[in-house]
Amino acid sequence: MKNRNRLILAGVTLFLFGGVVLADEVKYKTKQEILEVYGNCTEDSYKYVSMDPCPLMFADDALKKDREVVLCAVSKPCGIATNDANIYSVSSALQFADDTLKKDKEIVLASFKEYPDALEYADSSLQEDKAFILENIKNNGYLLRYADDTSKKDREIVLSAVRQNGNALQFADNSLKKDREIVLTAIKQDGFALGFADETLRKDKNIVLLAVQENGFVIESIDNKFKKDKEIILTALNGNPDVLQFLDDSFKRDKAFIRIILSFSASNFIYIDKSLRENKSFILEMLKEGLFIYDYIDEKFKKDRDVALAVIRQHPLLDSYVDDGKEPSLNLMDGDLEIFYESKYNIFKNDRAFITEIIKHTPFFMETIEAHFTKDKEFLLTALEESGSHFKAPKVSSPFVTMIDESLKKDKEFIAKVLEIEPRLLKYVDDSFRNDKELVTNLIDGGQGEILEYVGDELKKDKEMVRFAMKNANELGSIFQYADKSLKKDRAFVIEILKQQTYAFQYADESLKDDKSIVLEAVERDASTLQFASKRLRKDKEVVFKAIEGYSSDLYSDGVVRFIDESLSRDKKFLLEMLERNANIWSEIDNRFREDKSFVMEALKVNLGIFDWMNEKFKKDKEIVALIEEIKHPLWKKIFTPLNILIVLLFGLA
Repeated sequence: MKNRNRLILAGVTLFLFGGVVLADEVKYKTKQEILEVYGNCTEDSYKYVSMDPCPLMFADDALKKDREVVLCAVSKPCGIATNDANIYSVSSALQFADDTLKKDKEIVLASFKEYPDALEYADSSLQEDKAFILENIKNNGYLLRYADDTSKKDREIVLSAVRQNGNALQFADNSLKKDREIVLTAIKQDGFALGFADETLRKDKNIVLLAVQENGFVIESIDNKFKKDKEIILTALNGNPDVLQFLDDSFKRDKAFIRIILSFSASNFIYIDKSLRENKSFILEMLKEGLFIYDYIDEKFKKDRDVALAVIRQHPLLDSYVDDGKEPSLNLMDGDLEIFYESKYNIFKNDRAFITEIIKHTPFFMETIEAHFTKDKEFLLTALEESGSHFKAPKVSSPFVTMIDESLKKDKEFIAKVLEIEPRLLKYVDDSFRNDKELVTNLIDGGQGEILEYVGDELKKDKEMVRFAMKNANELGSIFQYADKSLKKDRAFVIEILKQQTYAFQYADESLKDDKSIVLEAVERDASTLQFASKRLRKDKEVVFKAIEGYSSDLYSDGVVRFIDESLSRDKKFLLEMLERNANIWSEIDNRFREDKSFVMEALKVNLGIFDWMNEKFKKDKEIVALIEEIKHPLWKKIFTPLNILIVLLFGLA
């Protein structure tokens, strides 16, 4: 690429200085001289002495017969002056080599690397050499252009050529342009190869389908009858929407067809018939179906109220498309398009119903509404009510409370109605409402215990309020995290909470997590609460045994063994003591113990219940099977059978 750029530079320089070098002028007479120009043939080196684009062209005939010189020359770019003598085109130095060297395969092959079409200048013996052509045409199908007529009739050569470059079909003999396999191979590589196929195949629908599938723009040059074939058109349009411009006009008025092509790309709207592009009802119909054609409709429709509402209803968060004469600022955040306006709407800013509809679909618009709407209670409550889930996320909800007029922010009756619609807005209201026990109680009573997170600090210290919130929450004991620190340290209150929701123990003060009596009560109720105990108590055997005794793998999928201190989980003796109490923990202990045959046998001796959890290989182990038999049927049971006892008694009486 660098060398080709240099050739262009050489041509420009010759043009500027008027220095056109004649082809018959000999400039290089010695081997050393011309090799120096070629940079001694080192990679990517070429000195342009006198700005000669192709030095071999001006070499002495003896040098053109020198194999080393020619081999070097063909490996470098070569620029040849056009008829204007001021523009240079890239070619191959092979054309200036002596005819004897044009038969040299090594030289010709070297030419291909710099100029793939160098076969044009090779000796006819190579152009007729099937083995040579086949070997190289697989890398450059266009070589077929310079092959002899016999090669162009050779099916094997042509098939190899079109497999690499479909358009090489144009150089094949006409007889092979009728060959279905060759044509199919060509168009699979490049759909435009269809244009070089025989007319009989260009009228074959299956072949045309394959061609437009490879490249939709082939439709521009296909037979007119196929331009009215829906299957071919839809195949062409798939992934190539711009080909619509080449279709028959009848399709541009077909509404059913237009729906399909607009689903491919809304940009196809610009190609449909003008009668539909100017039809408001049709535009509204398309927008309501979710086809986002707004960018392509006429400007007069962008200022139309009905069109604007149709866009907003189908594309929430895109309300900037209502025309206000200015470009909106767009910012991509968290995967959602958040739109900020550079100015307020000039057209519909005072249209109450319109603005309500916008807020219903795009709550962010609250930031831009006119001041008189921020004082309108009915408007605000309607907007909030109809916005539904859009106001659920706090980052979306915040503008609603922060953007209303100051006179309403302390209106208890109004705020109560707002919170009734969306309780989580409690986070943004005045502190006086967040500490209003009656107001907060009414909100929580509707199953909104989670809003304890947003209540005022005073209510977070209120035991009655915290109890009530936890009772009306859906998130188990997690609500306790929002209680005041004083309650998390209150021993009696924490014990009371544990009786209702053991999971709340994780939010208790650290001092209580180190209180053995409280931890014992917690793990007795719920073995998994062991994870919240202090490190000291997680290595306390009494605490651990209490947790193990109440543990059931069916109830606690997360396990319990992983919560005990590491020093105990690796203590073989302690593990056996735990297994004696509860076989369910077998699947949780370290794998090295479960794979240790001697440990498995010791464990079976303390609790046969682990058999169901054991590795299958141990269940088939003869020694282990014998041990299990011995445990189930010990020797004394075999001796003191009912029959043996009866015999002893009979003999004793005798």
